[in-house]
Amino acid sequence: MRKKIVVGSLFVLILLLLIQSIPAIQTNVVKDKIYQEEKLNAGKNYIRHKIIYINGNDKFTNKNGVIGGKGTENDPYIISGWKLNGIFWKRITRNIERVMNLFEETIIQIILLPFWIFIRPTAFTIVNTDKHVIIRDNIFKNWEGRSAHCRNVKNISFENNIFSGNGDAIKLENVNNVTIDSNTFSVHGWGIRLYNSNNTNIRNNTFDSCYLPIANNGKNTYIEKNIMENCKGGIENFKLDTDYCSNVYIRGNKFSGMIPDYFYLIAFWDVKGDSIVEDSYIYDCNFHFVSGIHFLYTNNLVIIRNNTFENTKGYTIIGKKGLIENNTLNNCDIAIKAEKSTIQYNHIKSCSVGVVVEGPCYITNNYIENNNMGIGCYWPSGSNPIILNNIIENNGMGIYCIEDSKAQVHYNSISGNDWGFRYEGGRIINATMNWWGAKNGPSGEGPGHGDTVDADIDYDPWLNSPYT
Repeated sequence: MRKKIVVGSLFVLILLLLIQSIPAIQTNVVKDKIYQEEKLNAGKNYIRHKIIYINGNDKFTNKNGVIGGKGTENDPYIISGWKLNGIFWKRITRNIERVMNLFEETIIQIILLPFWIFIRPTAFTIVNTDKHVIIRDNIFKNWEGRSAHCRNVKNISFENNIFSGNGDAIKLENVNNVTIDSNTFSVHGWGIRLYNSNNTNIRNNTFDSCYLPIANNGKNTYIEKNIMENCKGGIENFKLDTDYCSNVYIRGNKFSGMIPDYFYLIAFWDVKGDSIVEDSYIYDCNFHFVSGIHFLYTNNLVIIRNNTFENTKGYTIIGKKGLIENNTLNNCDIAIKAEKSTIQYNHIKSCSVGVVVEGPCYITNNYIENNNMGIGCYWPSGSNPIILNNIIENNGMGIYCIEDSKAQVHYNSISGNDWGFRYEGGRIINATMNWWGAKNGPSGEGPGHGDTVDADIDYDPWLNSPYT
């Protein structure tokens, strides 16, 4: 008898949930008339379409949204002009959540949990195809699960679509030759997920307020000229089980207002092949919870070059085995923290700390100015940098080393700093052949009127003028 009551009650609850969701359908019809007036850049009207599921090449039909093309490289299938709105399923999901909250820690909550998990359909699914297809000028809205899912697919493009809602936008599994171009992502979940996919071009897209715009476990991935704003993460490149991520090229992107709280702005985790971040602009970002560009746990060289970082909080660049060159870092908390890296031709200014050395590094031809501290060697067991031919001027402290550091400091221009070279240790540091801002050498433990040096710094001989 009790079992019948529980089953009957559950039936009534589900019926009520469905009835409560009916207004969403009616509202959706009214909204359709409004959306018909909206237009994408191509000028197409949006026409409401039901869920699309394509499994195999023979399912590219009008019923599944195909409006033209033959599936060839020169004449691809076109799926365009549709609006797929998941408001009905969203309403059901939210109603189930409300009931589960009302009956927390009861049998009803346990029974409803599978419904809440699995009643999250995907708007657009395409699997097991190799025809050329372009998904263009569509709206994907209000999907609690994901908007698009592609698996075992070749030759697919997403162009000029709008993705918005609470779920994920695009998930790609075992996909080859993909282009994701000029789309708008405004989802509270993940923007693009790549799993074991090859030859993917992600370019000219806008990501606004996404939890994580791009998660990449692909090979030969090009992420270029995208705009990411107000997101909780940026671009994660990672190994998944035995599937390695390899050859990642991140170029010409803009990041602003980013506040990563679990994911990083850009991270490389055990990535093989090329890992390059270049020609990008990162500004007004807060990295207090996690760092900006992070590559501590990857075995290959990471190249970070020709980027501009402005007004960032926390660690901006942190990593091991990097080539960090020709970047501008302005008004950052900690600009660079590195080990086993080459740091060269950068302009680092108005930061709390310019460069923090955690292991052997080659620091050369940088212009380091107006920071609270220029270069800091904090870890005695490994802070053995070669500091060569840099301009280190007008900082609160030019160079700082703690006990047992084995820094080699030569041919630098160290001048105008409140303290030229501070050293807290007993080992003699070789700092010969530097310009200290005065012909008669450094002051402090030195004999001249130049920047101050501490004891145990071997400064003699020094340069009589800046090294050129």
